[in-house]
Amino acid sequence: MTAGTPIGPVMYDTEPSPGAFKGLYVSPVMLMEQLDALINEHFREEKSPDFYSSALAHITRTLNNITHQERGKTVFAMVQDRVLAEAQYLLRTTRMHIRILAFILGFEDPGYFSRFFKRMTGMTPKQYRINSRTK
Repeated sequence: MTAGTPIGPVMYDTEPSPGAFKGLYVSPVMLMEQLDALINEHFREEKSPDFYSSALAHITRTLNNITHQERGKTVFAMVQDRVLAEAQYLLRTTRMHIRILAFILGFEDPGYFSRFFKRMTGMTPKQYRINSRTK
């Protein structure tokens, strides 16, 4: 081999442990991309900002400061927005019963899902479904 010749990628047998990269700088844009990917993958079962901050090796307060600066909202609000977007999609495109839909979205209590949905949209899931089908 001559000097400057690339050796190739380094291969590891295992994934790095959580927090292995703690202390390494990650740009806010890249952090938001990673957070978006995590939220899209886990929003049904994980609603807590602590889960996402731990997965990204950040303190929750620090991650919230970055998301507020980049997106104007907290991690919790971003997760809620994703849950709401999925709920609206399912209400528009399926005839799934609202109890089942609530369970799929990670709500143990369909009543709590309905209150969440109404607080976020101003209408019940049933009203939203009816309105979306008449348009």
